[in-house]
Amino acid sequence: MSREPLQSNEITRVAKAAVEVVQELGFTCCLFGSAACWYYGMRNRVPNDVDLVVMEDPEEYDTENIKRLIVSRDSPPATRTTPSRFCGALNFA
Repeated sequence: MSREPLQSNEITRVAKAAVEVVQELGFTCCLFGSAACWYYGMRNRVPNDVDLVVMEDPEEYDTENIKRLIVSRDSPPATRTTPSRFCGALNFA
């Protein structure tokens, strides 16, 4: 299934929304992958998604719970969930 590439304002908005939710839950996180490269100036590849690493192991939240919280708090919604290629991975775009 092909979709339109993310626009720069979508990348920024989705990344900020995701980081805010993770921080509100009391965890530290960092942006990585193609969105991080794009954010730091690499413009030859537009990211397809926004990847975060949560530094702590949140016992009461699994990756799917965190993903649902990010999507539910994103207003107006810009996130589109996508199935993960890896079991337990947190994927959204």
